[in-house]
Amino acid sequence: MWVPGPPPNSNSTTNPNYAFRIGIKWPRDHMHIHYIVFPWIQPEQPITNCFDAWAVVSNFTFEKVRDESHAKLRVTFTQRDGPRGTVASAKISLTDPTIHFDEEESWLIGAVGGSVNLKNVVTQEIGHILGLAHSQVEKVVMYATFSYGVTKKLAQDDIDGIRAKYST
Repeated sequence: MWVPGPPPNSNSTTNPNYAFRIGIKWPRDHMHIHYIVFPWIQPEQPITNCFDAWAVVSNFTFEKVRDESHAKLRVTFTQRDGPRGTVASAKISLTDPTIHFDEEESWLIGAVGGSVNLKNVVTQEIGHILGLAHSQVEKVVMYATFSYGVTKKLAQDDIDGIRAKYST
């Protein structure tokens, strides 16, 4: 299954493993990001856990809000191209970032055959919002494709990428 990202050699800088989106780097005074999830999905905790995973390995902090006017980042579940198509995409912008998920996919938490692991995809899309591109390492969160029935956590390559991006 394909998760969209930059084509090779297009607006990205690649290390042998991780890759950056060129032009997407959050200023140090904007590393606390308020986010909102539409529509309200239950349980919300898996999405919160994905933001927390990035916070642990980076200088970012994230706060879920209920008022859209206070949200910097929007996470939406909407009708897209139907099951087994493009499951998610990120509007990568420092002024109006949005993560869109296809509500018609079979979303589950954990490794269940035939279903999309919500946590894997949410974690990757947050990585894109933070400025990471797809990795060439298959076992990491930022890899361009995913397999049904597989659970991934941030790997050292993902962590090295976000730390290298914001080390200066």
